[in-house]
Amino acid sequence: MTQRVLIIEDDKELARLLQIDLKRHNFDVLVSHNGMEGLRIFQENLPDLVVLDVALPLMDGLTVCERIREISNVPILMMTAHAISEHDIAEGLNRGADEYMIKPLGKIEFHARIKALLRRARLQEDSGQVITSYEDDYLSIDLKSRRVSVGGEEIRLTPTEF
Repeated sequence: MTQRVLIIEDDKELARLLQIDLKRHNFDVLVSHNGMEGLRIFQENLPDLVVLDVALPLMDGLTVCERIREISNVPILMMTAHAISEHDIAEGLNRGADEYMIKPLGKIEFHARIKALLRRARLQEDSGQVITSYEDDYLSIDLKSRRVSVGGEEIRLTPTEF
């Protein structure tokens, strides 16, 4: 199964380069250039991993990270171009990021970190620590695909309703 990555990056050229590179490695890639749109795309598509810039228009990356973390355990790789301190990195990790990289990104390290994040997420899911669905005789909820069925009939819900 192809894994889906959401890139939320306001630098359109960098986002395009990352998208091309990830597609070459057989990822399905979604791209957003601001925090609000990125959060909406996340809720509608439930990617397997998020690559998230810190400095974004409309909603900063740290806030986007917190909002995603409220509803999902998806791996989040934060990026920044700023010269940052240990405190800044700790803040990103404390607000929900799983990894932190400083731009410019080295391709080899970038791919290694993505693979490691996805591997850890798969291991966590396989170990049964993450509940992705609920089912009884009447109600069925699939958190990963965001589908709900009542009495065998699928109910269409908006992201907010879900």
